[in-house]
Amino acid sequence: MPSLRFASAVLLFLPVSALAVEPFDQAARGAPSADAAPDFVLDLPVSVDGQYRRDLAVGVSMEGRVWFQSGALRDLLATLAQDGFVEEIALLDDESLVSAAALLERGLAVTYDPASLSVDIELPPAMRRTQRIAVRPFSDAPSDGQLEPADIAVGFVLDLRPRYVHEGPNEGLAPLEGRLDAVANLGGFGGWNLIASADLLEGAKHPAVVTDAAIFKDDFERAVRFLAGTLRPVSPSRLQTSPDLVGVGVFRDYAAIQPFANLRPNGATSFTLERESLVTVEVNGGAVLTERLPAGSYDLSDLPLITGGNDVRVLIEDGLARREVAVLGAYVDVDLLAQGRSRFALAAGGLRRRGGAFPETSGETVLVAQYDRGLTSQLTLGAAGLAVDEDWQVSARAALGTPIGVFAVEGALQDRAARAGAAQARYSWQSNPTAPTSHRIDAQFGIAEAGFGPLAQLSFGPVRSEPRRVDANLLYTLRSGAWNFTAAGQWSERGKVETAAASLGVSVALREVTFGLTARYEQVSDPVFGSSHEEAVLFSVSQRLGDRLRGRVTYDSDERTTQAQILRIGQQGVGEWSGRLLATDDSVSESVDAAVSLITNRAELGLEHRSSRRRGFVSSETSGRVAVGVGIADGRVAAGRPFGAGFAVIDLHESLKGRELTVVRPGGEVAARTGRLGPALHPLRVAYRTETMMLEVEELPVGYDMGPPEVEAFPGAVAGYVYTVGSGASATVMGTLVGADGEPVALAIGALVARDGSGDPAAFFTNRTGRFVAEGLRPGQYDVTLAPEGRVVAVIEVEEGEEGLVRLGELRLAEE
Repeated sequence: MPSLRFASAVLLFLPVSALAVEPFDQAARGAPSADAAPDFVLDLPVSVDGQYRRDLAVGVSMEGRVWFQSGALRDLLATLAQDGFVEEIALLDDESLVSAAALLERGLAVTYDPASLSVDIELPPAMRRTQRIAVRPFSDAPSDGQLEPADIAVGFVLDLRPRYVHEGPNEGLAPLEGRLDAVANLGGFGGWNLIASADLLEGAKHPAVVTDAAIFKDDFERAVRFLAGTLRPVSPSRLQTSPDLVGVGVFRDYAAIQPFANLRPNGATSFTLERESLVTVEVNGGAVLTERLPAGSYDLSDLPLITGGNDVRVLIEDGLARREVAVLGAYVDVDLLAQGRSRFALAAGGLRRRGGAFPETSGETVLVAQYDRGLTSQLTLGAAGLAVDEDWQVSARAALGTPIGVFAVEGALQDRAARAGAAQARYSWQSNPTAPTSHRIDAQFGIAEAGFGPLAQLSFGPVRSEPRRVDANLLYTLRSGAWNFTAAGQWSERGKVETAAASLGVSVALREVTFGLTARYEQVSDPVFGSSHEEAVLFSVSQRLGDRLRGRVTYDSDERTTQAQILRIGQQGVGEWSGRLLATDDSVSESVDAAVSLITNRAELGLEHRSSRRRGFVSSETSGRVAVGVGIADGRVAAGRPFGAGFAVIDLHESLKGRELTVVRPGGEVAARTGRLGPALHPLRVAYRTETMMLEVEELPVGYDMGPPEVEAFPGAVAGYVYTVGSGASATVMGTLVGADGEPVALAIGALVARDGSGDPAAFFTNRTGRFVAEGLRPGQYDVTLAPEGRVVAVIEVEEGEEGLVRLGELRLAEE
């Protein structure tokens, strides 16, 4: 595998939760002060007491502070918190910002996890409403009143990248590159699903190369997936990476499955890129590398502070403008499962070989098995096995939660060129992350005998001779207010080569500027090449420059590398844009990378330019991006911007012809619009989570009954929906009932019943003056009936073409 080597260490430390203390009523004054303001707004999944509720627009600062819009927060907590607290929020303007610190003053702990990009709100017991408890593996479930998915749904996403080389090899217009993703569902929720992906390259031997193709079915109640086709099993052990297969499998995993992921973690220190991407590596919150890398597998194990207890995140943005995050670094990564809950995986097939137009196998037979179970809420045990032909590996692991921290151990034995074993252990402890001062300790130790290595390597050449390996790591972090301190140490032995490294880091957030400084020392003892040591300092400064705009400058003394970056992260709504300007200068090269992307109603567009000079060699190229999606649900077709595995085709009824429909997500983000190209194509975000779609129609006729102003969907892994706003039954009638004597018929209950027997009766009641209103009526004649006898007292007619409010005037009851 290619190896990324850079001598660097902690730059910044982004805490799991950073809460500034401010009074609750500060939110009523609108936006936060300049020294405590969101740097950007993200649409994040928000959980309450550990249970996912909905996605909200959340303001986030680079220091980890969090803000909510008071209106969205009120709606979220309306059925979860006691009325008193909800009423207190309701006193604020809907657009006011409520900080996590203000909620903490009221006893609510807000945790923002930058690794998973999620927010959790913990209500104190005294503030909670009585809730129904559902023992199920998912944090959400379908409910009555939500949209029903289409019985047949098919979707396509086409992503094209034209590229022009100004200077360098092969100058001129490069072959067109792209990607085609396809999804299909038969049977709606719980039905059969199909996914397929293909890389496209003009003029290649295989212009279209299928990278993924699988059919699967989910058992939602049991959280089990049955799949056949190309498989990417989760690594059964941190000691062994799982190979790609072509075969069958059954899995239970409570995490969401992303079928078109580009970034795939392969164990503790390696990852694979399916496409060329801009890669940023962060260690303990500090960006230590930003570099464009081609598709392939990368190993970070030789980097100081990458392994062990350090938090290592790999953030990528590929040519298709997909942003993904993977968390690496932990030797032992055994979750504590709830008591009685289990997680398993079983897959069998052939080891996948790449190079052809379709997925093929190399001839080796592969079997992957994994099982974990929570024996108690504090103890989880697990085992895993992997076999490639006659070579095999088995492992066992355990995690124990105690009042003084979490202990985890794992051991493995394998037989490939020779029999060898490995073992790892981890201890972690963290104080209350919402306290003004918090501490974290993470210690890890690992040992592997000579010859212990990846079984899947057998398919790609001779077995690499692995030396005996020993690793020990210790990390301590302290957060106090705006200050963050880190101290880390590492000792490793590879055969007869010993490496020892230590680092100290500090960062501080002052108003809108964050400073970071890390010092590192490393010593290597090699009996062949002798001993050596090196020292390095990494300095950074980051500043908020405007609305969702951030600037950052870093300097690494060891590589004499300076990087300057200006970054804007837009939201995911129509009209939003993102941009990046990155300049890098080191001892042998300099480069500039500029990119901008725009989300429109019917497509996503991008433009990027890259120039570099290295030892006199100059390269310069410009690339573009056009990505569109097409969704077909029960025969209804819509074109729009790209989507993942789910979409909704939303259109207006013919009675609203000529008007525009806007689909809005909670938080005000525009998701889609109707237009000259037809219905709106609304991209669904995440499978197995409730998605709310708010519907807005311009210049809606007065009294027109468009139906509910918002609808919900609970999509499966692949889903398509069809929904029409408005209907032929859109008229609202208003009139006054009077008796034969001319007196108003007060406080009466009745219904309008269609004389042709179509539709349901439209109920109404009269006020003290006899006035009544009934809605949802189609053109036609209706009997006006009064309860309880259902006696017909009058006849009305809604004429063809009448929409909205129809005034009937005075209706005199027929004499009995």
